[in-house]
Amino acid sequence: MRKIIISLLVLALIGYASWQGNSLGLFLVGVMVAVFFHEVGHLVVAVLAGIPVRELAVGLGPAIARWRWRIRGYPLQVTLRPLPLL
Repeated sequence: MRKIIISLLVLALIGYASWQGNSLGLFLVGVMVAVFFHEVGHLVVAVLAGIPVRELAVGLGPAIARWRWRIRGYPLQVTLRPLPLL
């Protein structure tokens, strides 16, 4: 529970910095979005090659949110984590 609270605080600080016009906050959000699309590219290639993928994680740290899907019969877990990969 403590890790989740710390993770939410980090996300709140990044969001607040973005809202206040701080370019660092916007940069971090932009990097996280870019990393997400980059990782989705890996996911698409792996699925097309027939390689089972178990998890697509965006960021580092404990998972804040989780979604579960099935792609071509394999379970896929997508997780959102608080710290972007720099």
